[in-house]
Amino acid sequence: MHKEYNPQFAEKYSKLVDNKLLKFFRSFRMRELEIKKYIEKNHKIFDCGCGTGYCLDYLKKRGFNQLFGCEVEKNLVKNLDKKYNIKLESITSLSNSYKKDTFDIIIIHDVLHHLYTKEEYNKAVNNLKYVLKPKGYIFIAEPDNNLFWKIMLFACKNFYFIPWLKPTWDGYKTEIKEFDLFFANKNYINGLYKKEFKIIKTKKSFYRSITILQKR
Repeated sequence: MHKEYNPQFAEKYSKLVDNKLLKFFRSFRMRELEIKKYIEKNHKIFDCGCGTGYCLDYLKKRGFNQLFGCEVEKNLVKNLDKKYNIKLESITSLSNSYKKDTFDIIIIHDVLHHLYTKEEYNKAVNNLKYVLKPKGYIFIAEPDNNLFWKIMLFACKNFYFIPWLKPTWDGYKTEIKEFDLFFANKNYINGLYKKEFKIIKTKKSFYRSITILQKR
């Protein structure tokens, strides 16, 4: 997994939580998951790789209270648990931090592309399966290597001087290698999904792919 963001970048990235344009875009991203069809008020919901916590904040504002999140980037989750009043942790292993069959719902938003090897993919899938309850759901959203994605990266790189694109490119330029590795391993990852879970639905939006899995 890639190294931690430096504190200066993490601070800038965390401030994007309150950006009105990004709030609208991130609300759209949450609706796109179709999570409302599967979630109930009493469900324990876990955001794996919660970043700045926007997924959990979105759910809390809609009446969900059993919310948990983890993030390996310590500089990103600093003070967020106080801001949202949600239990956020900086951890590197789910199986060491949570009991088996703990969560009803797991959300993975733009996380798996941070992994480098097949061993890491296997470990991640096994850990997710371990903490997910039987018949529980996992919602996975990752970038899709399509034309829109390539155009977005081009825009971020070549129009770097535009203020609202600058922080986006600051993040993406550290992850180009990760995106390339993820796209190259996509078939292997999809094979893991089929092996370990029941695939409920797959769909593509204009810039990413979404997979809904259920533990057998």
